[in-house]
Amino acid sequence: MVFDKSGCKYSSSDFIGGIKDIKALHTDLYEMVGKNFGLGRGKEGSRARHVSLGEYKHNEETYLGKIQQKEKELEGLINSNRQKEETLSREIAETEHLKQVMVETQKANIKQNIEIINKLKVLDESEKAFKYEIPQIPDPPLMNKQSWRDGVQETITDFFNGIKAAFQKLIIDYKELNTKHTTLKFEYEKMKFRAETAEKDLAEKPIEEISAIRERKMVRILSSQINLGGGRKI
Repeated sequence: MVFDKSGCKYSSSDFIGGIKDIKALHTDLYEMVGKNFGLGRGKEGSRARHVSLGEYKHNEETYLGKIQQKEKELEGLINSNRQKEETLSREIAETEHLKQVMVETQKANIKQNIEIINKLKVLDESEKAFKYEIPQIPDPPLMNKQSWRDGVQETITDFFNGIKAAFQKLIIDYKELNTKHTTLKFEYEKMKFRAETAEKDLAEKPIEEISAIRERKMVRILSSQINLGGGRKI
């Protein structure tokens, strides 16, 4: 405690002045120092008080903990979004692959159709030959009629056997091509359905649901492989 020579306590007003001078001092300090360092001007009538070092440390640790928690949440959100992007990229790549396979299947289907059409043309020409091409039978000689009849019969038999063999081969080729055509058509429709389903899923379903469906499908496939292998471990 500081006293003057008369023994009275010193008052701040003896050095600074009254309330008006103290307010002016606050204003001058703010203008000369506070404003340059980003400090605010004290508000008149404010109930703000100074905190102890322990309270400051406690508040600092509390706010720091909240900030660290927010950082963890943000990092988790970033990782989740990254995983979603990777999953979406894989789904898009698979959809594009299915489209490409579907196009290739369609090309093969068209090629098979062309082969079938060409085979049918050959078959049609053979049928025309069967209907309209009559083997030339020479005039009977003046002697040895039995030999002449045998020769004519052999010529006719050979001609019709050739047509029959060619016709049967064309039937077999046609059936084989038709089977290939049916198989390719089925594969094309299956690929088309898968591509359309994948596009629809990407447009309507969340990535998490698509991933879950994919995982369940893989589990079913692996389970069926294990069952087929007699319980063999993979």
